[in-house]
Amino acid sequence: EKIFEPLEQWQKICNECELTQKIELHVVRDYWLNQLEEIGLQQRFFGGGVQFGTLMPMRSIPFKIICLLGMNDGDFPRQTSSRDFDLMSRNWRTGDRSRREDDRYLFLEALLCARKKLYISWQGHSARDNSEKPPSVLVAQLIDFLNDSWDTKVEPVKYPLQPFSKKYFETGSEFITYDKDWEPTQLQSKELIGANQSRLTTVKQGLLDQHMQLSPGDIHRLLRRPVEIFFRNRLNITIDTLDEEISEAEPFALNHLEEYKISDELLKVENVELGLHNLKLSGRLPMQGYGVHVSQRIHKKVQDVIDQRDEWTTQYPQDCDPIKISLQLEGASIEGALLKLRAKPSPGSNGLDYLQLVQRVGAVSEKIKDYRFPRGDIVAQLWVNHLVASAQGLRVKSVQLGSDAQIVIDPMDPVHALQVLQKLVGLFKQAWMRPIPVACKTGWIWLQSEIYNSKIESGESTEELENSHENAQKVFEPSFQRDGERSESAYLIRSFEDYDALRFELPALAQALYSDMARATRVYGTDGPTA
Repeated sequence: EKIFEPLEQWQKICNECELTQKIELHVVRDYWLNQLEEIGLQQRFFGGGVQFGTLMPMRSIPFKIICLLGMNDGDFPRQTSSRDFDLMSRNWRTGDRSRREDDRYLFLEALLCARKKLYISWQGHSARDNSEKPPSVLVAQLIDFLNDSWDTKVEPVKYPLQPFSKKYFETGSEFITYDKDWEPTQLQSKELIGANQSRLTTVKQGLLDQHMQLSPGDIHRLLRRPVEIFFRNRLNITIDTLDEEISEAEPFALNHLEEYKISDELLKVENVELGLHNLKLSGRLPMQGYGVHVSQRIHKKVQDVIDQRDEWTTQYPQDCDPIKISLQLEGASIEGALLKLRAKPSPGSNGLDYLQLVQRVGAVSEKIKDYRFPRGDIVAQLWVNHLVASAQGLRVKSVQLGSDAQIVIDPMDPVHALQVLQKLVGLFKQAWMRPIPVACKTGWIWLQSEIYNSKIESGESTEELENSHENAQKVFEPSFQRDGERSESAYLIRSFEDYDALRFELPALAQALYSDMARATRVYGTDGPTA
């Protein structure tokens, strides 16, 4: 009778709604079966079907199959915490109730009530770190007793974690599942696995050959943060970092980052003295004598860079409108715009000579003993813009101004610039496929160490050879004096544990990414070269 109750209720609803049209059989079947599978909220204990309940005294009733679930150590027997006012826990007497002893008796009752089969399960491994978790002491005692009493040893069975595990569907498997929805997937996977293995190389090659639409910013990211290409461009994942907390203490000195930010702001104002005065009023500079000393130091650094800038802007007096960039390469196109270029008439022609001028108050070069070279992380953006401008056919000179030096890149042949960009596009596709084991500062110092060693071998220097890998490791990993490049990027932390993860592939990748930039950049003193 209960089987037909859902149909009778449905028939009543259809009559009330005056439904006369025909209904597909599968619709009726699905509705009927769904109603039969629902569990009644008013169902009594021992009312038929599968019964769920807690272990309670005097409620053990014989069943054909009894399942004890969650029998982990610490969960059963149940632990009770004594209260301060509980006198029985302090002075226990025979006959006083013990929850732990009650649970031991309930476990025995459950064993005696099983008529055909007894099923005991527990969580064998931690979901957090996969460490092994022991069963309840009662279950362990039961297993030991059975193994001592019977010749057939009892071994706990480890079930697969996921319902779609192939172990459930293998022929002759000891595991069974009643969820057959996963079976077609497993069968299809078995049929395709051979084809997938043979097509894996073809698929990867297809991804590498697909046409990409890139911007100069994408190429800069490849040089500056190559590991991010896989996460941000391929997976569309951005790993957030904690924002810097605002200090509530009065500043008595500025750290290097704060001083750089203030100096960079002053470079963009028309009047440096007025800008410094406004900074003092904002409270960002130290007060009284501390502030005077800091202001004088910052003013000198900023003014030195401004003097260098004025020399170049005098030679290139014309401000340029944004210049559109559109380059078609093999397998990719680069679209973008060049901003804030300056120009002057080109001698001997009707065209223009362009200047890309970038400034910063800070170091733009570094040294290995007596060998000075540009900072790769600083000039990477300058180099990318120089490449796309040259490939577009512009005759451009690029200059990076700093407090210690000037980095200059002379005009390039358009064909050579296109060749360099084509190589970088190929490396971009490799970085799109996986996190390539290279980092900008680390790869750059390795490359410059190799260049320095080549100068020693050619007789240009009499110093001792540098260990390129050792220098790169000092830059990548943290030390007493610096945090290390790995700690600066959440993407590097996620991808590589230490420098050994980069050591094998770093040399080839550093050469491919940065060797052209190293050959094209030249370091001059703060007075700069002649135009």
